[in-house]
Amino acid sequence: MTVHALVLAGGTGTRFGAATPKQLLDLDGRSVLAHAVSRLAGHPDVDWIVLVTHAESAREAHRVAVAEPKVVTVVSGGATRADSTRLGLAAIPELADDDLVLVHDAARPLVTGEIVDACLAALADHDAVTPAVESVDTLVEVDSAGLVVRNVDRSVVRRVQTPQGFRAGVLRRAHAAAALEPGEPTDDCGVVLAHVPGARVTVVPGDERNLKITRPADLDLARRWLHEG
Repeated sequence: MTVHALVLAGGTGTRFGAATPKQLLDLDGRSVLAHAVSRLAGHPDVDWIVLVTHAESAREAHRVAVAEPKVVTVVSGGATRADSTRLGLAAIPELADDDLVLVHDAARPLVTGEIVDACLAALADHDAVTPAVESVDTLVEVDSAGLVVRNVDRSVVRRVQTPQGFRAGVLRRAHAAAALEPGEPTDDCGVVLAHVPGARVTVVPGDERNLKITRPADLDLARRWLHEG
């Protein structure tokens, strides 16, 4: 059984507000993308990595690939996240249904080995897994006018992170079905839940430091945590 990782670097970073895609931003002398790839490549159970990139990120992705032997190829992403995952899966050499696949956002540069360990362990008994953290804030549902409809029980919700892990055959089957229907899922576990009836999807503990670089303050926080080790 081989463990493959897809690193999705297809975003343009519009919410960040910078001219440069967030995965290319400097984080202590290296790009956010380079940090994310390095963290996964440093895990002893990760065998191969495929980078799925946007045209604006392609040059840096190829530079990272040259420096990291575990990166087997760099491919162009699609119009949506789901498209990018499908293209990444298609690029994995000799992918078997019983292989394991981790799908990670390039904008999460501080993923830990403990999270990867937990995801891989969970796949012994489940079809898919996502790291997630509890919400410490009160949650509310609002309508289109911004009016509060109701409070949401925060004990039954989680904030999802990546890498999400999958049995390869389940993920391929889910995306093949999703390609035939409209919609833009925001994560791959959601694709599995929607298109593979009976799939066993579980959660493992995430880490607040495994943050997604979305706004300038996130980059500042990542720098601080990186320095703290």
